[in-house]
Formats: sequence, C-alpha cells, structure tokens
Amino acid sequence: MKFRKIPAFNPNQHYVSTVLKGRVKDENLYGQALIKIPAPRFVVLYNGTEDQPERRILKLSDSYEKKQETPELELTVVVYNINWGHNKELLEACQLLKEYAQFVNQVREYAREDTIKEAVEKAVDYCIENNILADFLFKYRMEAVDMCIFEFNEEKFLKSEREWSYNNGREEGRKEGRKEGLKLGQIEGRKETLIKNIETLMNNLGIDLQKACESLGISVEEYHNAKGKSTVQ
Repeated sequence: MKFRKIPAFNPNQHYVSTVLKGRVKDENLYGQALIKIPAPRFVVLYNGTEDQPERRILKLSDSYEKKQETPELELTVVVYNINWGHNKELLEACQLLKEYAQFVNQVREYAREDTIKEAVEKAVDYCIENNILADFLFKYRMEAVDMCIFEFNEEKFLKSEREWSYNNGREEGRKEGRKEGLKLGQIEGRKETLIKNIETLMNNLGIDLQKACESLGISVEEYHNAKGKSTVQ
C-alpha cells in the first residue's frame, strides 16, 4: 500500500529502460535486422491524500531544463486517481482495485477519530466482515496492518517535512530579504525535520535506522551528517 504524492520525475522513466534492456539482451543489437519490441503503455494508479484530478498526463519532457516543442525523446504516463469516489468506471471494471480503494478509504475514515493503529485494525475487521479483500486480509492480516501503519505514518511525516521546510525557508527568506535565505531555510529545516521524523519512525514503529532512512529517501550517512551538523549548531 502506498500513500504517495505523484513525483515530478516519474519512476516509470527508469522502468522502461530496465524492461526493454531485458527484452533485447539476447538479440544482436549490431545486426541489420530490425528488433521488434512490444508497444509500452505507462500507467500510475494514485491513491495519495492530496487532491488530484480523475486523470492527468505526465511527460518526461516536463523535466527538461529547456522546454522543447517537439522533443526527440518523450515518455508519456497516464495517472488515474483511484481514491474512493473517483474513476468509478475503472474501479467497477476491476473488483480487486475497487476493494483496495474501499479498504484505504475505510482506514482514513477511522483515522479521523482513532490512532493509526486502531484505524487500521478497525478497517481490517470491517472489510473482512463485509467481504472486502476478505481472503487476503484474513490470511495476511498482520502483514497488511504493519505495512499500512508504516505507509500511513510515512506519508504524514513527508507531508509535515515539506510544510515545515517551506514555511521555515519562507520566513528566513523574509528576514534576509533575498532568495538565498529561502534556500538556506529549506535546507536547514529539512535536516532538522528529517532527524525528527527518522527517530519518530524508529521509536513508534520499532524499525531500524536503515529502514527508517530508506523510507524517507536518504542514506544512513546523510542522516549522521545532518544529525552531527544539527548537534554542532
């Protein structure tokens, strides 16, 4: 389960090269015969907490430093919002996807009043009783609960990190009266927030430092460097 914001640089851009490399690894790439490959189609199923349209298009060319009218290398990804209440035709066409969206929605509903752990446990019970992903949740209850708790907390931490860094950086920028202040505030804010989030993940979820760092997209070395500089200051 992933409660994720859609990245500006979409991971599909990496997947395509990996998949195609595997398909042609036994072919003669230097021969004259044209090597046929399957026509790719890239799709992202979004179930994050930020507002998103029913359907949107991401393009590789949007990441280019200079905008090009007709880029020579392009990759297009279709993003579908699969949160409950969106893309009803798509969800109705795939029962498993529909039930998954229901489960995620149920967790979020319970989380309005309960702790994350309580919300997930209640959602699992509700879905089993109402035949929503029932077989899977009954068989893998513990794994589903642990993963859901971890991902839900990770999403909250990442969101708070972005907001804190932005607000702190903006305030620094105002004080200094220049753009460098904003950048400095964001960098320093990110360091302090990362340290706090990683340690909270370790304490609340009982995971090790390596796993906590991986969930926030940094290395253990970066964590130690940020913690050392924060301590010195």
